[in-house]
Amino acid sequence: MKKRKKVGLALGGGVARGIAHIGVLKVLRENNIEPDIIAGTSIGSIIGALYAKYKSISILEKLAIEFSRQDPLKLIDFSIQTGFIKGNKLMKYISDILEADGGLTFSKLKVPLKIVASNLNTGKEYVYSRGDVLKAIRASIALPVVFSPVSEGKMLLVDGGVTTPLPFHCLESAGCDIIIGVNLLNGKYKKTGSNIFNVALKSIIVMQQQLTGYSENVLKKAKPITITPVLNYSWSDFKHPRAMMNAGEKETLKQIKKIKKLLT
Repeated sequence: MKKRKKVGLALGGGVARGIAHIGVLKVLRENNIEPDIIAGTSIGSIIGALYAKYKSISILEKLAIEFSRQDPLKLIDFSIQTGFIKGNKLMKYISDILEADGGLTFSKLKVPLKIVASNLNTGKEYVYSRGDVLKAIRASIALPVVFSPVSEGKMLLVDGGVTTPLPFHCLESAGCDIIIGVNLLNGKYKKTGSNIFNVALKSIIVMQQQLTGYSENVLKKAKPITITPVLNYSWSDFKHPRAMMNAGEKETLKQIKKIKKLLT
């Protein structure tokens, strides 16, 4: 009997553009393609955790639309230390939508999940796969300058995209035969000015674009397929969830035959 191929789904960073991940997941599910394991960086860690917890596209769509109606300033708690935003209010919001007040561990998820952060003290990625999911998300979304970093033991952890914008490698090491990656870093970004937030984010995006191509090339065995939704939105533009989800669906449909062929 032919062995079933193990499928990994890598959800990359891109702040607001991460809403497109939902469209990708929707098309995969409609075509009976379920990831055996998900790895998420930055916003990809949030979408990955939501899917791994609920395994419901309708819930993710609803949450994206509800978030687009939020006043983002209500989720910002300013800091004058190592990042402009502490992140406590945002994490409370994420805790609420994950129903994680009593704690949510990786072992309680319906789909195995890896969350990637970057250790500034070593310059290497750090992968969470056990313990507290919220703690892992907080580290993975800690954009330098914008969010305060997370201290854990001898590590100083920041956004996973600093080292791993598209987390292919940890899925290959988990035994995946096929890896579907969602790259949110291409396309045009609307002009957002030159304040310190935008300069920091634009700098990180340029670096991540270079690293993403490298991540695909270092895979030794797993066959990668990269889905790149066309997203002409800025990093902070959460106001167009339906358009971004549609972009994720459209690009996934273009790749669906190739994915199915690899699965046979």
